[in-house]
Amino acid sequence: MKMKVVFVTSLLVVAILFSVLGAVIFQSHAKPATKVSLASFTTAGCTSSSAKITVTSTGSASGTPDVVNVMASINELGTSAADALSSDNSEAAQIITTVTAAGVSASDIQTTNFSLGPTYSDKGVITGYSASNSIMIKITNLSSAGTVIDQAENSIGNAGTIQSIYFSVSNTSLLQGEAKANAVSQANSEAQAMATAAGEKISGVCSISDSAPTPLYPVTYGSAMQSANSSSQVPLQAGTQSLTDQVTVIYGLTTK
Repeated sequence: MKMKVVFVTSLLVVAILFSVLGAVIFQSHAKPATKVSLASFTTAGCTSSSAKITVTSTGSASGTPDVVNVMASINELGTSAADALSSDNSEAAQIITTVTAAGVSASDIQTTNFSLGPTYSDKGVITGYSASNSIMIKITNLSSAGTVIDQAENSIGNAGTIQSIYFSVSNTSLLQGEAKANAVSQANSEAQAMATAAGEKISGVCSISDSAPTPLYPVTYGSAMQSANSSSQVPLQAGTQSLTDQVTVIYGLTTK
């Protein structure tokens, strides 16, 4: 019985030795691991000593405004601060009620530039108090904008004015993307023309940098609104607005 156990144990030891020896032989015949240099991924013509072309180009994109922003200004006088504030609050509440009834969302109405203080005579004596604020109204339904503006102007009467009206584009991200793409496309064309004229060939793009896009400048209507006839609907034309973007692209060059 003892001899049988010893024999089995010997077989196991021999098997282990063969396994180890086989692994060593396999590794000695295996191919060495391939080393990949990061330098191999460098764009041709973009090394520090390579010739390059730097192009700065501008692209633009236009869109139709879909929002009308109306700034209404209210100013009330009173013999006391409380009186002036009460009158101002009443006028503000009236215009807010009017425009919300006309379909403007409460979230699109914002009170700004509030002030409350004394008024003085030429001799510096307090004669009363003045309360004023501005209300920004965002109208997203352009078809009803003229009616909303008329109703807002009528609701504040002589206590306030429609200070300004301007159009804007609610979502400029699409225009920004289009302007960037146009700027890069223009840069590619200019770089290709320059390289061809120099007898070289574009090998690739080394880098692209983007400047902040030029904001959309709103089309504003101001004092003309104050003299407009409140009995007729205000004529509004949204037109178009443009956004520009500038990119600087560095291209690598190779000889044709």
